[in-house]
Amino acid sequence: MDYKFKKNIYGQSTATFSMEHEVIGRWLNDEIYENQPKISEILILIEKLEQGRIGFKEIIGSEFQLSMSHTGVEIKALSLDADYPDFNDNSCESDEPFEYGELYDKESYAECGLLDFKLVLLSWQEYINE
Repeated sequence: MDYKFKKNIYGQSTATFSMEHEVIGRWLNDEIYENQPKISEILILIEKLEQGRIGFKEIIGSEFQLSMSHTGVEIKALSLDADYPDFNDNSCESDEPFEYGELYDKESYAECGLLDFKLVLLSWQEYINE
């Protein structure tokens, strides 16, 4: 998983992730941003998962759902649960049916290991404290 942190033209911290993990960057930018107490809370939950004191934790934010277990982490945009219109009709010029949500889903869902996620959060925390 590749990622980069930078400041935008307004001096705000932003996170950008590689293609299959884009949603992690969006989650950091939109749900966590520079909220130190929230970062600390999630890091404490990760520690509890690592120690086996809890088995699973789910946090539903305004735009994303974070699910964590001792084996890994999933981040999913809440919009993935929305129903999309069916564009698989005969009006398309292509012979291949177009799955409307397929590409969007890939940009709105990611999995990673718990340790990788912890390292991302620690890196983000360090970056925003510079």
